[in-house]
Amino acid sequence: MSSENYVNYYIEILTNTMTDAIVRNISLQAQAKINNDVIQAQSSQLEEAVSVTNSSKQELESFKSNSEASNQSLIDSLRADIKRLNEEVSSLSFMKSEYENVKHQVSHVDTFRSELLKEREEHQKTRDDYDKQIVVLNKKIEKLKPTPVKKTKTVEEPVEPTTDSTIIKDGGSF
Repeated sequence: MSSENYVNYYIEILTNTMTDAIVRNISLQAQAKINNDVIQAQSSQLEEAVSVTNSSKQELESFKSNSEASNQSLIDSLRADIKRLNEEVSSLSFMKSEYENVKHQVSHVDTFRSELLKEREEHQKTRDDYDKQIVVLNKKIEKLKPTPVKKTKTVEEPVEPTTDSTIIKDGGSF
């Protein structure tokens, strides 16, 4: 029996070993397939992530170039506005200086007009004084003209002083 037991144990150990090896082999094969599935899933996710990253990079580059173009057009527009406003400021400065010049000229004209009015008033006063003197002198002339028949003694009327307070005397006879 010892040989029979030996064979039985041998077969039993061999069967157990074979079973362990087969189970382990099946388990390793199943694990390998699971690992392959995981690797494929990870690989597809990685490819998808790379694709998303590349599209994001392209969108970022597109946004960057659009943003740069937009900013450049905005800068150009603002520069044009600045140039237009500077031209407007210079035009307004020129208009202001012209206005100040005209204002200065108007003040000169006003001064000239007021002086002219003063001179007119002085001229009118002088004229009135001379008109009075002419009337007085005409009366004197009328009194001094003798009629051929009769001579009358004339009384000299005082001559009104002129504006500069001097008496005009006539040294001749008529």
